[in-house]
Amino acid sequence: MHASAAARAAFDAWNAELATNALDADPHFLALLSQYGRDADAPRCFGALVSGELDALARETNRDENLPRLGRYDGSGNRTEDVVFHPGYHRIGKLAYATGLMGNYARPGRELDTLAHVYLLGQDGEAGHTCPWACTAGLVKILQAAHADGSSAPGDVTPAMAETWLARLYDPDYDTHFHGSQFLTEVQGGSDVGSNAVVSRLDGDRWRITGEKWFCSVADAQMFLVTARPEGAREGTGGLGAYAVPRFKADGTPNDFRIRRLKYKLGTR
Repeated sequence: MHASAAARAAFDAWNAELATNALDADPHFLALLSQYGRDADAPRCFGALVSGELDALARETNRDENLPRLGRYDGSGNRTEDVVFHPGYHRIGKLAYATGLMGNYARPGRELDTLAHVYLLGQDGEAGHTCPWACTAGLVKILQAAHADGSSAPGDVTPAMAETWLARLYDPDYDTHFHGSQFLTEVQGGSDVGSNAVVSRLDGDRWRITGEKWFCSVADAQMFLVTARPEGAREGTGGLGAYAVPRFKADGTPNDFRIRRLKYKLGTR
């Protein structure tokens, strides 16, 4: 048998094994779970989904005609700045968040259990959800730090605010869960975060943020993590602040932001 044909046969055999259960098809990962004293039952249940329904959904949502699109207004002309996904994307979310993977962050020492689910879904080519999980986890960690700090300076995230937001970020119900995003990069900055120019100004007990972000991870999230430089702060990375920004105002209308689709890559996919 020619080398390329043998390689394809081996690949087909691996796919057939993976199609049964993504966890059982990965003896190295099983050994790692055992080494760190983790129960394989929950990841095994999720591994079966990854190899079955989730795999089919991921393939369907990644077809060109099913990719996310920008919906800036509803049928009545109200501004929504929405990212519209294929129904299959939301079905993946319902099944994945129901595992409670984000709620693990509420209990120290459970991060490995969440990462096991992230790794397994990665076998379906990311499926548009592992990036939101990572961004949400980052926001969770920052809000947890704010909750523990208990600072009461003007404009600070209060412990009560952090607790309310964290409860939504931990929520296993996909329909009421809050995603976290990261609005960090600017066109003149790129990886040079210290050259970021978005400005924050304290207005009573709130910060007003003005400027443009060039690349935003999880633009459809309900909570944004935004870097900005407080007015008058020193230059460079050390002068930047991090801000938690709700997608919607108290009256339910979108916060004051606009989405511009610069490339045909809108939405996590």
